[in-house]
Amino acid sequence: MFHFRPLTLCATAAFLSSAPAGLADLTAQQVWESWQEMNRSFGQQMSGTESMDGNVLTVRDVAVTGTSDQLDFTGTLDSVTFTEHSDGTVAVGLPELYPIRLKVAPDQGEPVEMELVVSQSGAEITASGTPENITIDLSADSFGLAVADVQVDGKATDMTIDATLTDIAGTSQMTRGDRIAVNASMTSKQATAVMRLSDPQQNVQANWDFALDDLDMSAKHDLPAGAEIAAGDFSSMMKAGLTAAGNYSFGASRYTLDNSQAGDLSVSFGDTLRYAGSQSGINMSISGSKIPFPEVSFAIAQTEFDLSLPTRQTDAPADFGLLTRLDGLSVSEHLWGLFDPAGTLPRDPATLIVDLSGKAKLLVDIFDPETAETLAFTKPGELHAVTINDVELGAAGAELTGTGDFVFDNTQPTPFNQMPKPDGTLNLQLRGVDTLMEKLTQLGLLPMDKAMGARMMLGLFARPGPEPDTLVSEITFQKDGSIIANGQPLR
Repeated sequence: MFHFRPLTLCATAAFLSSAPAGLADLTAQQVWESWQEMNRSFGQQMSGTESMDGNVLTVRDVAVTGTSDQLDFTGTLDSVTFTEHSDGTVAVGLPELYPIRLKVAPDQGEPVEMELVVSQSGAEITASGTPENITIDLSADSFGLAVADVQVDGKATDMTIDATLTDIAGTSQMTRGDRIAVNASMTSKQATAVMRLSDPQQNVQANWDFALDDLDMSAKHDLPAGAEIAAGDFSSMMKAGLTAAGNYSFGASRYTLDNSQAGDLSVSFGDTLRYAGSQSGINMSISGSKIPFPEVSFAIAQTEFDLSLPTRQTDAPADFGLLTRLDGLSVSEHLWGLFDPAGTLPRDPATLIVDLSGKAKLLVDIFDPETAETLAFTKPGELHAVTINDVELGAAGAELTGTGDFVFDNTQPTPFNQMPKPDGTLNLQLRGVDTLMEKLTQLGLLPMDKAMGARMMLGLFARPGPEPDTLVSEITFQKDGSIIANGQPLR
């Protein structure tokens, strides 16, 4: 399957850019050949008609193509120029506009054809260095990407997407040898995007505007030279030994929902895939005639997500991790007032944290499209160990915290459906839950008999803690399949 990846785009865009005056002469032909080789490393072909006039190489009718079972990709540029300078550098000239055509034919769903238009203004691109180590500097007033036409199953779709980067500066370095490595970075003073979608038959109407300030992006990849790679086939790239990483961060952002926040995102893969990101200072408000008050607003102090997992089949279990964090969620008094106008419940911001790490072993190639079709019928991997570093849930004056440590036996039958047998202990603490249930009963949100039943259930799993209105619980899963809570057998 063909995948049009941001890492490839960032590295390619930065390659059409980069660095200080060269230490050795570089020819126009060498820069053009390096550009072609980088595209070949991702299973794409690049061709054009070359002509040399003095110190200027002009390549006309440039085409970049990639083909797979489900997608065809074609980008065309009328001409690209490579101008040799006396200091050994080469200036690259791009047209102001060039189209990209995508044809998607998924196994399921309707075929889609899309035409994109890439635009640039004031681009200055300079290559320097040696054929084995080319550095490129880029600056531009703007780069843009617009959707010119979308057809779904042969029918035109009313869709407008227009994205623009302004005040751009970038650099990249491409090293060629036994491996082809690209290390690229780019900054933009502001990124803006507008999307308009209308489909009366499906009753869909979408309008979306946003802007990001101080965008900072970086990407790198490393792949064996001459590797047999199918166009955009991620599985074949991983098998060939691809390693890659990407990151971007931004300052204030503005959305049509009056959202202002800062954040970052990073992606890397090799033997391990890691996807991590965070945002802070999120503030949103919603208003309209369909809600029973003038405005609903909420704020989140910080969100964070961090996932890491193995990407290749291994004989021994490999590390994985998962972190989900939502700190300081607060909502407007209009929303609280719907069920608690007197302020009976504390308005403390809510918190949710789940932090896990462990060991797991992949039994199949999860990036192989053929394997993906059989995952519903095969066991993709084995869970060998899990450590609960932190679990926290707090809201309305009550708080649940916990830690734990487990190992899993994948050879023994388990009392849990589709789960290996666990061996370990889970430690939990509840604070303020009895007070919360009393206040919910006062508000009529929790019937008295239900509150009594909940207290009886908690008594089976927990015992009083060292402080008032706290409960603690130690739940142990043993090798023989038995479960013990605070010394009392449950199973």
